[in-house]
Amino acid sequence: SYEKAKNRFLAEIDKILVSISKPHKGPKLTQESIRNRLSDSIPKKWRSVFKFHVGNTLDKKIDVKAWVVKKKEKEFYRGFGKTIIFTDRHDMPTKDIVKTYMSLWTVEEDFKFLKDRVLIPVTPIYHHLDLPIKVHVFLCVMGLLFYRYMLWKYLEDDELTLPQYWFRV
Repeated sequence: SYEKAKNRFLAEIDKILVSISKPHKGPKLTQESIRNRLSDSIPKKWRSVFKFHVGNTLDKKIDVKAWVVKKKEKEFYRGFGKTIIFTDRHDMPTKDIVKTYMSLWTVEEDFKFLKDRVLIPVTPIYHHLDLPIKVHVFLCVMGLLFYRYMLWKYLEDDELTLPQYWFRV
């Protein structure tokens, strides 16, 4: 989340300032290494909000300054929690469209599950025609539905025993 990223960035600056001010073991910090550490601590989508400058002072010491661009931060805050959904289903009620969109993560998780398992693998399909691709994906989805149905039945019935790796999703 944004707040975690902000706290991580500020904590990294504090660590660097402590490292600069106190003698320590290990390689000496350079301007480039500090820039790299700070750049790595900022997620790409928020690089316009978190800014820093690394330079030398007159007595050849490394100077680090960091700040949050308040104007950009306000813009980001205004957009948090809002999602634009485009659809061609004008006949559906708005609530149904939102519910469908919000349940999208379950489908994505299922496909991640399929990708990582030997059970029903959805691997790259090397077909040139649409029909074999559609059949392959249909069979994979049917396999997933069957798998979920078996798990559902298992959870209903205490007498069945299944291998533990079936439950790692």
